[in-house]
Amino acid sequence: MVKSFASFVAAATLGTVGAATCAATTYAFDERDRLQVKDTFLQQAAAATGHDIVAFAQVLASAPGVETIKIVPLSADVVELYARVQITRGASEASAKTAPFFVYEVVLRTPVGWRIASIVPVSAQ
Repeated sequence: MVKSFASFVAAATLGTVGAATCAATTYAFDERDRLQVKDTFLQQAAAATGHDIVAFAQVLASAPGVETIKIVPLSADVVELYARVQITRGASEASAKTAPFFVYEVVLRTPVGWRIASIVPVSAQ
């Protein structure tokens, strides 16, 4: 599961960075962008919660309870996102354990919208 997740993150990072590099349009980061970045994160969490491997590989983050999302623009096209989440991990449903984590993500503006380039979960225990 960890190997699949790492492969997914690597592929997403490389694909997103390439797409962002091709974007020639310059934007200013505004409140609408902040809401779109937040929505992108919540979609990621919902896909993980729904175990939708197509939408988000094998990360199991719980969307409910993600009450604090901090978004910090680094530029008009790159933001940092910090959130508290619950991640479930285990070899099977019987052995799965849910634990609190802090997630740090880098989100990039691409020609097709905001995309998550990297995900760093840190145990909150």
